[in-house]
Amino acid sequence: MKRYLLILGTLLVINSMFSQNELYIKGNVADPTKPTLYVKGNDGSNPTLYVKGEIVNDNGVFQNEDGDIELTGNWTNTVGAGASKYESTGEEKFSGTANQTITGTFNGTTDGSLNSTTSGINQFYNVKLVNNTTLTLATDVNVHSNGTTEFVGNTVVVTGTNEYYVRNSATGAISAYGAAGSTTKFFQGNLWRQAINGVSYDLPVGYSRASTGAFGEGIQLATINITAATGTGVIESRFNNGSPSTTPITICPGAPTPEARDVDDILNNGFWTIHNSGSITEFDITLAPADYTALATPGDYTIIQDGNPTGFDDCTGALTGLPITHSGLSSFSKWEIGASTDGAPLPVELVYLDAYGVNNEFIQVAWETATEINNKGFDIQRSVDGISFEKIGFVEGNGNTTEVKNYTFDDKNVVQNTIYYYRLKQIDFDDNFELTYKVSASLKGIQEEIFVSPFIPNPTTTNSHIEIQVPNETTAKVVMFNGIGQVIYNNRVALDKGINVLPFDLNNLASGIYQTTITINEKTYSRKLLFNK
Repeated sequence: MKRYLLILGTLLVINSMFSQNELYIKGNVADPTKPTLYVKGNDGSNPTLYVKGEIVNDNGVFQNEDGDIELTGNWTNTVGAGASKYESTGEEKFSGTANQTITGTFNGTTDGSLNSTTSGINQFYNVKLVNNTTLTLATDVNVHSNGTTEFVGNTVVVTGTNEYYVRNSATGAISAYGAAGSTTKFFQGNLWRQAINGVSYDLPVGYSRASTGAFGEGIQLATINITAATGTGVIESRFNNGSPSTTPITICPGAPTPEARDVDDILNNGFWTIHNSGSITEFDITLAPADYTALATPGDYTIIQDGNPTGFDDCTGALTGLPITHSGLSSFSKWEIGASTDGAPLPVELVYLDAYGVNNEFIQVAWETATEINNKGFDIQRSVDGISFEKIGFVEGNGNTTEVKNYTFDDKNVVQNTIYYYRLKQIDFDDNFELTYKVSASLKGIQEEIFVSPFIPNPTTTNSHIEIQVPNETTAKVVMFNGIGQVIYNNRVALDKGINVLPFDLNNLASGIYQTTITINEKTYSRKLLFNK
């Protein structure tokens, strides 16, 4: 049997002043660079470190090198003093018999190394979900780019307003999740997946709730498969049930059973919000809810529709034609199962939403629409915690248009070193509204500020340019892709301190949508251009 090693730092504290069965790790103030707790190796069957209770890392250096850490309680990771962190190339196993919660800092984006092995700093590495209840996120969680997430027990991961980000772009980075129709083994809330060209991904997101009557214990799970035909990016997904109530609603008069009424509830109010924050420009979506033909369900659902469902066209047919695929898409939006005569296009097709500091003086919120129907305008909402938003302004829409429209809003009531979150509330003339996903930005010291503008003008019929502001001389890698993902420009350009104008000569290009990535100091900015000759 392989021997495994557990080294405890001198300031590891476990005593009666903390809650029962708690592993409490206190930061090493004398030398914060040395591990306070170091876990190494596993024998393939037994946990290297088993905690029947909670793990609390209080500004310590907690390192897991190929170890197997198992806990039955909550996990808290508090960082901020010195080199405090959780760093892992091992396994994190949640095996509680009751709800477990993750809190603190687990959304690190940088990698380190443990004995020359790439590790995640304030990320999980290989997550195993063994418990049979819920794992609740009280913070954003990142899983390492080489890591995995496996559903072993009947866990439901409840994210709330937080995100579970799978940074590994491999198809199998999430495994053993529930099939369509499952009431366990899925994410309830926000699941993000790193995506690359030409790979198909399942997004096991759903909505579960206790139900009254004879229906049982939950609403069915939906699985979304997205095939990225071009580009790379992060696919952000969420399944929403419009306004679930403790009593199933009745859409079709005389629906014979609680089962049928709950099917109405999920199909008539449920939709998937899917967003891409990278350069994916073509993809297919397959929605595969459970086959309800055994129930007396309404509607004959054969297509996917963009927008909010508005009801069923009949109450007699069985649910057929599943799974349902929509191919050759070029923008992300809200999607739902709908009958062939149901629904209407989404009032506004949002191409992108972004926020960034300008001259280290104010934050500009910028967005672009491809089409607008009955669009009164946009409330701009801001938050300092990403949860509670308030209206800070309004920008009028363009009513009905199929032309690309660009909008900006300057938020000048901001201070440095504060992260601000923004979203839009798109309002129709009949006062119906939609909320967008959120973006964030902050002002920092002028020496740290980098600003990359959108294309100016955009759309354009001739040429265009991008303005780049940097605090010091540096270089930028500029790559432009055409609509099918081919690289048509790839070069490194020198940037002077201050504002630089990067021109784009489009005379030899065909009309279309062009995606450009600009990488400065290891950070990448993505900008889209619509060119009409």
